[in-house]
Amino acid sequence: MNRIRPAYILTGVLFFGSGCADNKFSNYGSNYITPEQAVMAAARTESGISGKFLMTVQATGYDKGNLYLNSEKDYRDQRNLSIEIDQELIKTLEARLHENPSTYYLNKRIEISGTALKVRIAFVVNGEITDKYYFQTHIDLENANSIRVIN
Repeated sequence: MNRIRPAYILTGVLFFGSGCADNKFSNYGSNYITPEQAVMAAARTESGISGKFLMTVQATGYDKGNLYLNSEKDYRDQRNLSIEIDQELIKTLEARLHENPSTYYLNKRIEISGTALKVRIAFVVNGEITDKYYFQTHIDLENANSIRVIN
């Protein structure tokens, strides 16, 4: 079952880039799932894809108190894999890292254990949910031990 999340914008048109993303992590072999592989697999099944994911955090952002670590600079990019961290886990990570996770993980290569799922994002205009939507691929971080920086 896909979750629906509102995307708060006034107006907007999405343009998705074409072309192939290079496999930046091919030297890690088949031990890791790349963002590109996660997005493609999550699009094909409601149960998503589970395993260990590897990505470089290119952007971070907050929505409704949750933190998102993104594999692409534009979180709306169809190739983006977002790691969702809820408010309680943000506090746990802050205590462990002695820094805000949004700045700590930025531009770092991270390993995440979890399940990547396709999430439906509804557009909201003037506070009203519209019938327009797009999809993102998310991993809900379940505990602080499910994420680590890879050198």
